[in-house]
Amino acid sequence: TDPLPFRWQDATTVLINNRWYLLGGAAENEACSNRVACANVDLLLQNAVPSNRYATVDKTKKSSSVWEVLPNTMYYGPTAASPGGSLLAVGGTTSSNVSNPQVAVYVYSPYSSVWAHITDLPA
Repeated sequence: TDPLPFRWQDATTVLINNRWYLLGGAAENEACSNRVACANVDLLLQNAVPSNRYATVDKTKKSSSVWEVLPNTMYYGPTAASPGGSLLAVGGTTSSNVSNPQVAVYVYSPYSSVWAHITDLPA
């Protein structure tokens, strides 16, 4: 199996062009996270371990992680959206303790590895 790059729970996810993106949730010891990672779904499935407990797994096969850690979002705990194949981080909070909610919407550019502010949600 290919472990996640962080101990993670409650991440919001989207699938864009066969890449699975995980944003926010809670990672490691944070109450709320601004971490982001993605993986190619085909590679994840190739590295999957059979669920049959009697199946044999070739443990000599070395596999580099298929997970790619991306730049953190601007805010903690955003919701992910993927209109038109773009990765959006919507809302969140300014700290990992879930205070001070935000209305900003950011889009991620895989070409420049940058999050750019595109709009704010209506009040």
